[in-house]
Amino acid sequence: MRELRATIERAIASHPSPQLEILPSDIDLDSDPNISLAGLFLDDWKTARDRFEAAFAAQLLSRNDHDVKKAAQAAGLVPRSLYKMLRRLGLRPGPP
Repeated sequence: MRELRATIERAIASHPSPQLEILPSDIDLDSDPNISLAGLFLDDWKTARDRFEAAFAAQLLSRNDHDVKKAAQAAGLVPRSLYKMLRRLGLRPGPP
C-alpha cells in the first residue's frame, strides 16, 4: 500500500496543472520494479483488486522471509487477516 500511495503522491507532485484531476495516464505505474500495475485500470474492480492484493501479498511475504506473522505486522494487519487473504487469492505462505 505504501508503494501505491507513493506513486500517487509522485503523480500529484509532478502534475503540471493546479487542478487535482489525476488521470491514470498521469501515473507511472512501472516506476517501482517490485510492483507492476500496468493495465490495472483496464480491469473491473474485483479483478484489479485481486491483482493488486496478489502482487502486494507476494512482495510482502518476500520482504519478510515468508514469515506470515512478520509480514502481517509490516502491513498493519493481524496474521489471521493475511492468512485469509492468501487463501482467497490461492497463495501459499511458504517460500516459492
